[in-house]
Amino acid sequence: MTYTISISGRGCELVMATLTSEQVDYWSQFDDSGLEEHIFKDPTETDEESDSPNPVTDPTDPVFLGQWNDMESQVVHINAVLYDMCYIVVADDEGNQVWVSDIVPEDQYKVEYIRPDEDYDSGVIVAWSTEAGEFMDCDINTNVFDPAKLAFKITMLEDDGWITAIKYDGELLTNCVSGETSTKGYNYQIY
Repeated sequence: MTYTISISGRGCELVMATLTSEQVDYWSQFDDSGLEEHIFKDPTETDEESDSPNPVTDPTDPVFLGQWNDMESQVVHINAVLYDMCYIVVADDEGNQVWVSDIVPEDQYKVEYIRPDEDYDSGVIVAWSTEAGEFMDCDINTNVFDPAKLAFKITMLEDDGWITAIKYDGELLTNCVSGETSTKGYNYQIY
């Protein structure tokens, strides 16, 4: 029988990219809106009438970063639900819910840490869009679904953690598809 694991809730699309010291020095001189204009809008255009127009539009400029979720120096790219703000539903192939939980069981997850201030010599930018909705659907084939056979990988950055992988009965589920989410806002932090 095929079972579908659906995970929804609040989460984000998050990108972490390394920065050169020249990029850190340059972007640190601007208030937030200058960098926001650059990474969250079209980085090759500027609105001169804006209070904080994009100061760098040339992709060959060494301080150019680009669109936040498409930076060339990405080292992490996550699109996932927060593990402590999720809703997990497992349904059989007829749509009947066989297991529902609003928590990831404590004994069923492994944690991986992202430490941008410790793991990289140069600067790092973490940029994200806050999202809500359905983040993941995965199918499993088994005779009887057993929730004790679920295992989750939680990727942590500071106090936030996202479900970034699921296993069932020791097998990594690779057939997961992204669900539909809506963007609630954007933010970033430079380390």
